[in-house]
Amino acid sequence: MALSAPRRMAFASLVVVAALAIGEGVSRLLPATYTANREDVLKELTGRTGLVSNADVPGWDIDPAGGEGWATTYTTNRWRMRGPEYEAVKPANAKRVIFVGDSSIFGVLLDWDETFAAQFERRREAREPTVDWQVANCASPGHSTEQSIRKLERHCLAFEPDYVVIGNQFSDSTRDAAADVERFNLTTETALTRYAERLAGYRLLRNTWLRRRGVETGAAQTIAQVGGPENGTVRRVPPEAYEANLRRMVAMSRDAGAEPVLLMLAAEEEVVRRDGKLVPSEDYRAAMRRVAESEGVLLADGPARFLSFPTADGMFLDPVHPGPLGATILALLLDETVPR
Repeated sequence: MALSAPRRMAFASLVVVAALAIGEGVSRLLPATYTANREDVLKELTGRTGLVSNADVPGWDIDPAGGEGWATTYTTNRWRMRGPEYEAVKPANAKRVIFVGDSSIFGVLLDWDETFAAQFERRREAREPTVDWQVANCASPGHSTEQSIRKLERHCLAFEPDYVVIGNQFSDSTRDAAADVERFNLTTETALTRYAERLAGYRLLRNTWLRRRGVETGAAQTIAQVGGPENGTVRRVPPEAYEANLRRMVAMSRDAGAEPVLLMLAAEEEVVRRDGKLVPSEDYRAAMRRVAESEGVLLADGPARFLSFPTADGMFLDPVHPGPLGATILALLLDETVPR
């Protein structure tokens, strides 16, 4: 007896579901190398072991095994953040702080002890010896807010921070041939695709396709870098999208039980020149001020603090990256801004 059309459709659906379930089961039995998120060190392109291309963060991220480059080496912890390792379970007497942003926040060219994150931790522990202040850095060279959102979501918030210091600014304002959402196809990211990434069968098919095609890590490395040559006329993250991304990170931090703090960065030119002229990313600073005011977020004003100090060697290593003295100034500012 022939099945009716609805029954044929139901039977076909059951067959498809069963096949997918069997495929998922078989995929889970395979060695992890077949289904793990593909991760490629970008040494061939950059000469550095410090960056990797992976499926978690678009473009690249710092190597979770630690790396070298930018005239220094760095270590990472289990949450893929620069800084020391901490226990997986947060101690009762601990307060945890993470920093989010690009190379200026990461502390490029600085050893860990010189970075403002490490200096901030030392100041807090000297002031409050009964509190175990645990600080780690969720930033990576070149990260815009688009990349930082995903780094927070997929790795850093698992650290259970009490405070999240958000300092994205310069990479977002850099001009390139395409905006980050277009370059990384982020407009196609949906709840369904995020769910699919959790399936071993999906990851197996994706990795097989990537191996045949070759991971296009070169595309990631062509992103315009802060302080380097610009590749086009399009802002990597336009000001309106930057503002929306800041609001999203504020909400993500609060949802995770952390208090967000916004950090505005200074540029060498304005600190040395001291004539009150606007810097190229002033529209991004205006967006950060609006977010701080409307969302009730603490704002650490780096430009104002730098201008309160006389110019001296060590404030900046180049037009945007703080030097050892600049890191000390930022640590002082954050010690006053981040609640105790």
